[in-house]
Amino acid sequence: MKDRCNARTRSGGNCRRWPLAGGTRCKLHGGASPRAKAAAQRRLVEADARAALAHEGLRPLGDPIIELGKLATEVSAMKDALAARVNALDGPTFTDAFGSEQVHAEVRLYSDALDRTIKVLDLLGKHDLDARLVRVQEDQGRLFQYLVAGVVSELALTPEQTAFVPEVMTKWLRKTAEGVRSNELPAA
Repeated sequence: MKDRCNARTRSGGNCRRWPLAGGTRCKLHGGASPRAKAAAQRRLVEADARAALAHEGLRPLGDPIIELGKLATEVSAMKDALAARVNALDGPTFTDAFGSEQVHAEVRLYSDALDRTIKVLDLLGKHDLDARLVRVQEDQGRLFQYLVAGVVSELALTPEQTAFVPEVMTKWLRKTAEGVRSNELPAA
């Protein structure tokens, strides 16, 4: 986006007026037209999204189906947020300065979000996310079991102490499930 209106004046110089928010032209040079307003709104939304993403770090992609489940949550949240905006409108359309009926940008975005949500949920249905989540949890359980067995064997516990391990593990798992405050965790 430019600092000043990028139109040329009749004398051949640059216009020195400020453009409308998100736009490249002042209202005298077409910045207030419906097309320019829509483009300005799109630029503002894209700039907001870029600013938000600039603060996010990149991480390796995990299980694609699990990631698709996370994406479904985000897409659904976006759809819900846009639905709230559409519901706040007086109607789906408005009349512009030229007397033409126009559809609000929020309505178009909501329609796109509905389509996106349907596609993502359809993909999830085809790949059986619930079964995949169960397998991931089972793998985590086996990993935890392997870890505990390794710790017990390294400590060379007596048979009596080894028999006591399941009871102690149950106690601490219940305590963890109840919630642990960060000040109760050991220092890293």
